[in-house]
Amino acid sequence: MLYLFYGTNTDKVREMSRDLIKKLEEKRPDAATFSFSDETFSSEALSYYKGAAGLFAPRQIVTLSHILTHEDHGPILLEALADLAESENIFILIEGNLPVKIVASCERHAEKVAHFPSKEAKGEKPFSIFTLTDALGKRDKKNLWILYQRALREDITPEEVHAILFWQVKTLLMVSGGATKNMKPRVLSNARAFLKNFSREELENLSLSLVVLYHDARRGVVEFGIGLEKLLLSI
Repeated sequence: MLYLFYGTNTDKVREMSRDLIKKLEEKRPDAATFSFSDETFSSEALSYYKGAAGLFAPRQIVTLSHILTHEDHGPILLEALADLAESENIFILIEGNLPVKIVASCERHAEKVAHFPSKEAKGEKPFSIFTLTDALGKRDKKNLWILYQRALREDITPEEVHAILFWQVKTLLMVSGGATKNMKPRVLSNARAFLKNFSREELENLSLSLVVLYHDARRGVVEFGIGLEKLLLSI
């Protein structure tokens, strides 16, 4: 099982992770708790704790602090997310600011992802890039464009928006084709609701358009931001 707490409000991140550990220890008094930082982490330890629980071994609670963005350790942990989510042990990731792509990867596997920014505009919820995937799924062109502009103001790049929208289209195609194994229940439920707004052919065409846009932008044929905006307005 996998959890992620992240954000610049480090006090809140630590508080929420401690509260979760306390609750888990109360539910599983035989569980042992282990912590790793970027200085003590190793791929060997991660491999061990992924499969340490068994018939005669108590479950472990493992906290991993500030490893996802580490130059060497980050890719190892990212590659292991699916295995950690399926493990009998419990893994709690504690991070500061995270790139959108890493958050998206964690969202696909984690039981819970919670973001705690240090400052929030009064009366305004912190922006989540996943609101764009919902707008796309609902085929709400106007709101999709508005959210895209908001994402740009939040310093989220067009490339990051493109990546998360491509993930949503790919997910819809997978669910449409019945490939739902190991898909998170929330992702699957949303996808099934969104599928009524698209035909299979429309999704395939949209996927192709996103791929073509990516390669055209890489070749300098089109400016990524402008090309993506035009594509969103055509949905």
